[in-house]
Amino acid sequence: MRYKIRLLAFTLALALVLTFGFSGAASALPADSTVVYHGIDVSRWQGEIDFEQVAQSGVSIVYIRSSYGNTEDQNFRAYTRSALDHGLMTGFYHYLTARSVSQARYQAAFFVRTIGGYTPDCLLAMDFEDLSGLSPQEINDISLAFLQAVEEFSGLEVCIYSDAYQASRILEAPITSYPLWVAEYQANTPSDEVAWASWSGWQYTDTGQVPGITGPVDRDYFTDEILQNSVKP
Repeated sequence: MRYKIRLLAFTLALALVLTFGFSGAASALPADSTVVYHGIDVSRWQGEIDFEQVAQSGVSIVYIRSSYGNTEDQNFRAYTRSALDHGLMTGFYHYLTARSVSQARYQAAFFVRTIGGYTPDCLLAMDFEDLSGLSPQEINDISLAFLQAVEEFSGLEVCIYSDAYQASRILEAPITSYPLWVAEYQANTPSDEVAWASWSGWQYTDTGQVPGITGPVDRDYFTDEILQNSVKP
């Protein structure tokens, strides 16, 4: 099943290259490696999902929100079971709400406990969007504490999900040493204004349509670098 998925993904990658590879955009941020996977990311807001139809549509990777703050996403386990049953590669992300380093480490532990028992194909992702009331230094400190704690507690590799604005104006080293899954819409490729040299994931729309899902869903392109090392072909 995995071989068939990757063969299909490679075929789709050729279409991507034809579509985006010759855009000539001087400000385009390059991909970390070959773009071979079509993906989506979902949470309870997507409601009931028919993952059989999702898999048949050409999607290879589904990122599932496992938790937010100190709460488990109510659809996390059902989504994960169904995605795995239909041969999709899975990744998990946590919506971070911490306002201090200590809270970041606590939420990291909660994230790792929540996904315990599952073996993700993709990097564990931090989604830190609600930055209200925080200084740039606090944002970087909280982010780094969370990422390091997730690595420590899980023994797995991690990445950062971020919009292009935050990735270009707020996040700094050593945060930028982690792979970037960037959100930037209405663009041919992600902008090279971000503080990263390349991207491993690109969320290119939040209004995508996929068979098996009612309503809009985030659509993504992923490279091999989004995969845990043990999964990479």
